[in-house]
Amino acid sequence: MSFVNFLVILISSLLS
Repeated sequence: MSFVNFLVILISSLLS
């Protein structure tokens, strides 16, 4: 679960 959360946060940061 934490790995998925990490991916979501990483992608969100890139999209920002």
